[in-house]
Amino acid sequence: MTLHCPGADVTSRTRSPREPGIHHRCFTPGLGSLESQRFGFVSAGSSFWISDRTLHPSRPLFGVGACPKFLNSVNEIAFINSLEAQNKRHDLISKEKDHEARLHDIQEERQRKLEEKAAKEAAAEGRRKILEAERQARLTEMQERRKMRDHKVEQLFLVKEKERQELASQKAR
Repeated sequence: MTLHCPGADVTSRTRSPREPGIHHRCFTPGLGSLESQRFGFVSAGSSFWISDRTLHPSRPLFGVGACPKFLNSVNEIAFINSLEAQNKRHDLISKEKDHEARLHDIQEERQRKLEEKAAKEAAAEGRRKILEAERQARLTEMQERRKMRDHKVEQLFLVKEKERQELASQKAR
């Protein structure tokens, strides 16, 4: 695979059997051997600086002076990609927070409705108890009046019966 790098030649080679794959080397002609001009290897499709130490996304892809226009565009693309990744991560986090807030609001609303329902039920139960007490009081009062009326009727009946018996005994004499 060949990359176009203004002001520099780009070659590709296959690495040793321990490091298979096609890699690209950017170098400037006339500065000595290829190894002395090595600024870094980049695997096809990779956007990281590769060295013997570690992969690090914040390092420049190549050394200083190597293919300036190419390096600028590669670094800009890497920067844009990292910004896009940060934006996606931020969007996901904000969506998650919005979702959690919405769920929390729904849960609070349900809890509020349950509390309101319980308060209404308690108030209704209180009203029912008051009405039942009033009904019992009226019923007790009616029973007392009925007893008194029945007692008066019985007394009146006894008085009349006594008078009738007295009249009957007076007639019999």
